[in-house]
Amino acid sequence: MNDIPPETQALLNQIKNIDISHLEAEVKQPEKIMAQSHKGLSAISHIASGIFVGVSLGYGFDMLLGTKPFGLIVFMIIGFVAGMVNMVRVLESEDKSS
Repeated sequence: MNDIPPETQALLNQIKNIDISHLEAEVKQPEKIMAQSHKGLSAISHIASGIFVGVSLGYGFDMLLGTKPFGLIVFMIIGFVAGMVNMVRVLESEDKSS
C-alpha cells in the first residue's frame, strides 16, 4: 500500500529530522519591531509638526505684514530645523533610557 519510492521516503525522513531551533532564536520579537516603528513614527511626527507650525506662523505673518511669500519660506525653514532638532533630542533621550 505504500507507493512512496525509497528515495522519496529517505528525503521525507530527513525533512522531518531537520533541527530548526536555531532559526527560531533569530526571529525578531514583536516588541522590538514595535519599538523601532514607534521611533520612526515619532521622528516623522516631530518633523511634520515643526514644518506645520512654521508654515502656519509664516502664513500668518505674511497676511499681517503683506510680505508674501517670504515669511512663509523663512518660517517653514525654521520649522523644519526646529523639527529636526526636536527629533534628534527625543530619539537621543529614548536611546539613553533603553
